[in-house]
Amino acid sequence: MRRLGGQKPSFETIVATASHSALPHAHPTSEPIRNNQLLLIDMGTTQAGYTSDMTRTVFMGRPTSTIKRLYASVLRAQWKASRRFAPVSRPVK
Repeated sequence: MRRLGGQKPSFETIVATASHSALPHAHPTSEPIRNNQLLLIDMGTTQAGYTSDMTRTVFMGRPTSTIKRLYASVLRAQWKASRRFAPVSRPVK
């Protein structure tokens, strides 16, 4: 972040795995990052008086059909919400 102009983190970076990845403000644990689990990364920076917040969830390994269905459901909800406020192109399947 600093190399690209960030002045300081806007909050403490969160990295959570397994059941903790569902918590909006997860705290660090000794749980290792394992294959076939969700991994949540939440981070942000401050620059010129503005703050950012970026959250990414990735699946470590090959996602199951359940994970794929959950992903598709969340993607559809995001697409519908974004269409309500600003027209965007339909996401690629």
